[in-house]
This record gives sequence, C-alpha cells and structure tokens, in this order.
Amino acid sequence: DYWELLHFGDPTNAVPSAHDDDDTFDNGEEYIADTIPTDGDSCLHAKQIVWASPVRVFFDGSTSRVYTLQHSTNLLTGPWSEVPFQMDRPGFGADSFLTDTNRAGERAYRLGVEVP
Repeated sequence: DYWELLHFGDPTNAVPSAHDDDDTFDNGEEYIADTIPTDGDSCLHAKQIVWASPVRVFFDGSTSRVYTLQHSTNLLTGPWSEVPFQMDRPGFGADSFLTDTNRAGERAYRLGVEVP
C-alpha cells in the first residue's frame, strides 16, 4: 500500500494492469522496477554501456530491488544467458552498474529486476 499511496494517493486508485504514463510498462511492472508509474521517463533501462574490459552496464537502480544482467550473442535466434556473478545484485541508486568480465565477442545486454 505504501507504493500505491505514494504514487496514486489511494491504494484503490492503482490498477496493476493500467498504463498511467507513456512508457511500455504497466503499473505492476513499474512497482517491480520501483519506478514512477505516472512519469513516462521513469523506467528501467540501460543508461550507458562502457565497452571496456570489463563491460559495465549503468542504470538507475533501487536499493530495495535486486538486478540481473543477461547477455545474448544473437538477437534473432540466440537465447539470453545470465552473466556469471551478476545475478540478484542489489541496486545502489542512480549510478548502479553490473559488469561482464567474460566478454567473448560482441554481446547484447538486458537487465532484469525483482523484489527481493
């Protein structure tokens, strides 16, 4: 109820499947990501990827959520795999990042988020 009160003023006004902003995430997904459901600019996304060794994927993280970094070498047919040791890592604010120390060739990355 705290999250609903904070963003909607009343828990009965929050509909998990509704979209109260212009991003692609519904209110239930916004809760899981701990983002603002009425602000289309507030959503979980990679802010920057530093392609050095190790690769670092920066994002705005929440200290009350855990994050997982996944990679794929083929966006058309390949599966997504978890980057070793980058699963269920706590966020630490606006400068959160996860790393890939075993980069083999070019990879695409995506972030996962869960409520611990």
